[in-house]
Amino acid sequence: YDAIDADMVDMETFACLRACQLFGVPLIGLRGISDGAADLRHVNDWMEYLHIIDEKLAAAVGLLEQAIESGAIRLA
Repeated sequence: YDAIDADMVDMETFACLRACQLFGVPLIGLRGISDGAADLRHVNDWMEYLHIIDEKLAAAVGLLEQAIESGAIRLA
């Protein structure tokens, strides 16, 4: 993963992608990460922004649903 220009690699979604590829099914992966003002020292540091991430992820899921229903995104 050294060639990937990112500080964080999403291994869980990548693992799901590999399984989907194996069985020939499509995958849409939505993930949220929080970059706070400072390095994490305790789980509460991460949880401070969790409600914001949840709200934005819910909005993204709503937009994804609309795009699939309208045909803007085709699942084939």
